[in-house]
Amino acid sequence: MSVGVWVVAQLPQMIKNQTRRHAEDLSIHFLALWLAGDMSNLAGCLLVDAALTQTVLGVYFVLSDLILLGQWWAFSGNATGPQMSKVSKYFWMAVGIIAIMGLIMCVLSGLTLSAIGDFLGWISGFIYLASRVPQIYQTFVTKHVEDLSIVLFACAVLGNSTYAASILTHSLNSEWLRKQAPFLLGSMGTLAFDAILVYQIVAYGTPTAKASPEIGDNH
Repeated sequence: MSVGVWVVAQLPQMIKNQTRRHAEDLSIHFLALWLAGDMSNLAGCLLVDAALTQTVLGVYFVLSDLILLGQWWAFSGNATGPQMSKVSKYFWMAVGIIAIMGLIMCVLSGLTLSAIGDFLGWISGFIYLASRVPQIYQTFVTKHVEDLSIVLFACAVLGNSTYAASILTHSLNSEWLRKQAPFLLGSMGTLAFDAILVYQIVAYGTPTAKASPEIGDNH
């Protein structure tokens, strides 16, 4: 079920971007971190011999992220957006510090494939958690949600729930769960953030936006 949910989750946002030819309400930091998290997740899946479902989803996520980023640059690349320079600076510094600390741990552990896979898995988990913060902050500051598809974030809640369930139902072996812990962090940990984004879209959406017939607003 998680595969089906994620296959369609980002399509409404892609279609909305293309239809409106405007994507300024999407945070570029959110999209960039999402791509970084998905790339780390995919690499980690390959190195730790994750379930096939996880690997297939990983490839699809990366491709979808690249499309969304391409749309943002094409339609809103010249937009200045809200002033978030200080927030962005400290945010990316924190991400960099976590990555460096993880790399040091890998070096100390001997840089085995398993260690690198675990490192990438944990990095992706923390990046997923962090990725929603810029979008939540930007939406809170601007109160603009016309470019955001509520279907994307609603599906994220459902997709992450079923994704975590697929890991837990695959096996409850302690070694399996230890290897999947970072992936569980990335999926289950973002549920609250995605729920906040759904709330923001509903709370800040104007009557005009809610009445719009565009895909992503009527679900």
